[in-house]
Amino acid sequence: MTISFTYQLKHNLYLECEMDYEGGEPEYPDCPGYGSTAWVVSAKLNDVEIIDIMSESVLDQISVEFLEQYENQEDQYEPDYASMIKEPYYD
Repeated sequence: MTISFTYQLKHNLYLECEMDYEGGEPEYPDCPGYGSTAWVVSAKLNDVEIIDIMSESVLDQISVEFLEQYENQEDQYEPDYASMIKEPYYD
């Protein structure tokens, strides 16, 4: 899945990025599971593509910040199913 993401590179310098995101899988007894991953596939500064001149460390930093923000945002909208279960009522 490709998701748009704005990354603040410097105080007044923002990159418009396109991220490839793959959600993780939980661990099961017969499957080890894995965490979410994200890659920068496009990074534009003032509508100019600059991904080819960016260092790997900056691209990694963008991916880490994207995952932190995206997964925190995702957690806000995930319903709390445990709180929806009503205890049986006995007279």
